Amino acid sequence: MHLKRVTFSVFVALVAMVIAISFKDEPLRSWSEIALHDFFSEMAMTVLAGSWVVFLHTFSISNRVFWWLYPGFTLIVIASLEDALEEWLFMQPLSLQLLENLGFPTGMLLVSIGLFFWGREQRQSRRHFQVLSQTDPLTGLGNRAAFDRQLGLLADQEGERALLVIDVDDFKPINDTYGHATGDEVIKQLALVIRDNIRQQDSAFRYGGEEFTILLRNLPVEALTQVAERIRRNFAALRFEGNGLGAFSRTISIGMVHVNGPVSADQWFDEADRYLYEAKAAGKNRTIDGVLGVG
Repeated sequence: MHLKRVTFSVFVALVAMVIAISFKDEPLRSWSEIALHDFFSEMAMTVLAGSWVVFLHTFSISNRVFWWLYPGFTLIVIASLEDALEEWLFMQPLSLQLLENLGFPTGMLLVSIGLFFWGREQRQSRRHFQVLSQTDPLTGLGNRAAFDRQLGLLADQEGERALLVIDVDDFKPINDTYGHATGDEVIKQLALVIRDNIRQQDSAFRYGGEEFTILLRNLPVEALTQVAERIRRNFAALRFEGNGLGAFSRTISIGMVHVNGPVSADQWFDEADRYLYEAKAAGKNRTIDGVLGVG
């Protein structure tokens, strides 16, 4: 930031040099001999571009963007200033003519490149924050907002799909007995098990608390069921350190609903959630699934 501010001194020096060279030993026109509208319009351009030079360091932009925009606007200021001073001169030095003729196009080129990079960085930043807004920070899986969006899209499609709603059995005693850090570790390990047992084209989400959802697609019914059972068995095999109170394990219950055509997203989720509660009521540590007809 300090270096960027120092560049303002360089800018002032350049402007002063242009003015000094323009007026050095040159006869000047009087007010009545110049086109005032041209002079003031050119000075307005100078002030406008100069304001960008003065305040550019206050913008939240990268160094790469700054070092494209700063020299670009500086050249525009100098060229437009020389254009305005030309109204006062009977004769214009060749060096200043070249500065005026080359300054505008070169400055506009540099500014255009800087604005291109600025726009690209803004798009990348928006995509980054969009990803963050739909990602669960603890597990790295999608969050509930991402799930709602994906469920709505997948519900309208054709083909064999399945929605799994997963809940950790007896989770509250983990936090009460071993602490929330241990509870978070259980959640993270379940997320890893889920991620390891689904394909790249499938989607997993932390719906909230210790509840997860998975969207599977383009698999036969038998394969969909096998995915659910692998997740259930692999998680049940894990052992967790109980914060000095001994190791423990946990199980999960799964409600799963198959569909093979367009369905209502709300009905699809409600049905899977109902099967989850049936699995809980039947003794936990099991998968209960069913088929939802085309709606």
